[in-house]
Amino acid sequence: MTNSLNKLKEFRIQIDALDRQVISLLKQRMNIIKQVAEYKKTQNEIFYIKSSREADMLKKLIADNNSSFSSASIVAIWRKIITNANIEEQDIKLVVHNPKNNPEIEYILRDYYNNEIEIHHFDSINSVISELQKDPSKIGIFSLPNQNNNNNEDWWINISNNQTNLKVFASLPFVKFKTNNVALKTTHQLVAVAQKQPEQSNQDITLLVCEINKDYSLSKIQNLFEKNHLQANILKVNQSPHFVGMQLILIQLQGFFLENDQVLQNMQNDSLKPYITIIGHYPTAIDI
Repeated sequence: MTNSLNKLKEFRIQIDALDRQVISLLKQRMNIIKQVAEYKKTQNEIFYIKSSREADMLKKLIADNNSSFSSASIVAIWRKIITNANIEEQDIKLVVHNPKNNPEIEYILRDYYNNEIEIHHFDSINSVISELQKDPSKIGIFSLPNQNNNNNEDWWINISNNQTNLKVFASLPFVKFKTNNVALKTTHQLVAVAQKQPEQSNQDITLLVCEINKDYSLSKIQNLFEKNHLQANILKVNQSPHFVGMQLILIQLQGFFLENDQVLQNMQNDSLKPYITIIGHYPTAIDI
């Protein structure tokens, strides 16, 4: 019995020593983060988060993981480390469009960021956008609509008409679980919006708004994208608030595209005459 206890004590001493090393490395990491923050200030950046860099880093950590340590745990731990670094670099706050006070939205945000970040909920889309315009360090959160739900999330129309460079830059949750376990699934997909320049990761989705004559069917519009070898997913359709006879269509496009890319220019020269506005990009989610 004594030998067993001594052996267990030896293991615990080794684990405690490793834990101290982990804490020491985290301190070193935070010291570098402080230097990064000072450097970003010299570059006249107004929003410091590099979401594509974060996504690529997480995907590489999972790809390099050849141990029994779960990929989900790696994402959970590093997301907290990343958020701690984000807060150290800049005083970020979340402003959330949550008119129904849905608790699942805050759960997703706490899981992605942490329990310390400030979260403010608003009933009005315009209130969230106003907060983002006043303070470039704030992050707006909206629910991403799709054809399978009946929500009235029309924030994307406001973003497409906005002149202050508000762009979608992330999608949450960042992890999709390949499981039938209902407890691990969420009914909301959220997007993060800020005053941010486009940033490409290794694998992206482009979010765009297509303005086009309302007489054209969705299948005809889908065929237009396919004709140009683009994988498009139509999320929502609304009547244009500004032009009679026009419809606005929210579309996910596989890949990273900018408005001046030749393939999108070619589409806008098509006989259907679509007008395309890019409202952001986000890295694809991790499937676990």
